[in-house]
Amino acid sequence: MGVSPKEAATMNHYQQLIADEILSMQGQKYYCLSVLGAGGLESWESKEYSELVEQYDQKLIELNCRLPLAG
Repeated sequence: MGVSPKEAATMNHYQQLIADEILSMQGQKYYCLSVLGAGGLESWESKEYSELVEQYDQKLIELNCRLPLAG
């Protein structure tokens, strides 16, 4: 049996939500990397930005793994 049009629309919507979250997460990660690259931060600030980059990397891996499952 195939997928109903309603189920297909729901899956496409879910895929789009994940894709949007990936783009947002990438933007946040690149912002943090740009701040780190600019330098001039206190050590605690550098640590916080570095930790955020690690969190974004992990979340991006999770989201990319979920994306094919949404389709």
